[in-house]
Amino acid sequence: MSRHSPHPVSISAFANGDLPADNWANFWQEILEQSGIDELYFQDGLGVGKLEPTEVTLYLESMTQMPFAAAGNLKVITELLESDEQESFRATSWDRLKQNMRLPAQGDWKPLPLPTTPI
Repeated sequence: MSRHSPHPVSISAFANGDLPADNWANFWQEILEQSGIDELYFQDGLGVGKLEPTEVTLYLESMTQMPFAAAGNLKVITELLESDEQESFRATSWDRLKQNMRLPAQGDWKPLPLPTTPI
């Protein structure tokens, strides 16, 4: 795909925990190698409750072992919302957002910069 665009081509991926983390990372490595997509943005799934923080850590650990991550082509999207039992959405609290943003920094990554004031 990047052959057809003067700009980097990115894709956003969402995990719901059904596929083991290693299989999920290998799947995306194969997609990136075959498609020419430049960057993978991993949605953490914490806001909608699809993954627990411990699961996000497992997925991040698996992905950091892939060549696309070593090349700096893995980014993390932290969800700014949360849902309740009725599946309605609201903005996440500032404290929860800061906690979620620290998860990627716990691995073998460059720490994410945290805003100093609420969004």
